[in-house]
Amino acid sequence: MSTFLSATFCKIPALEIVKARALTSDEGLQLARDREKLMQEKEAEKKRRDDEQQAKEKKEQQLREAHAGTIVFRGALSSKNKTQLKDLAYSLNIGMEGTSKELIARINDHFDRNEALCDHPHYAGIFNHACTPVSVDLPTVTPLADVVNIESNAVSSPSQDP
Repeated sequence: MSTFLSATFCKIPALEIVKARALTSDEGLQLARDREKLMQEKEAEKKRRDDEQQAKEKKEQQLREAHAGTIVFRGALSSKNKTQLKDLAYSLNIGMEGTSKELIARINDHFDRNEALCDHPHYAGIFNHACTPVSVDLPTVTPLADVVNIESNAVSSPSQDP
């Protein structure tokens, strides 16, 4: 009597199709070595970029510490790059991590909670629309139109004298 097995009666788990092969030939072993070398080169490049980034951040931090309390900030926050926003965040003693948008939101929130900072000379230039502008004594300048009128009267006056 022959036995017929159907897939519906069989309790075999589904087989997964995988792309794997045993590399035993010299060509296969060389291919594996080349791939390993490529992966090591990629890892070394990533490590080099990470080290450069850390060195850059360390240098920026040293500059922040050296110039702490001496930087005067001016202009809209949206026009500042991430390094400038980090400088401002450091100056305000708030977190410096995150994207530019997160930094701007954190800085705006800090100024909203501490409105007295708007009058501080280091930060007054950031929010001119929200803060009282800093008074600066500027010399009086004569408008250019008045200068032209004065010169034209000076030229015409000698002809009126004779």
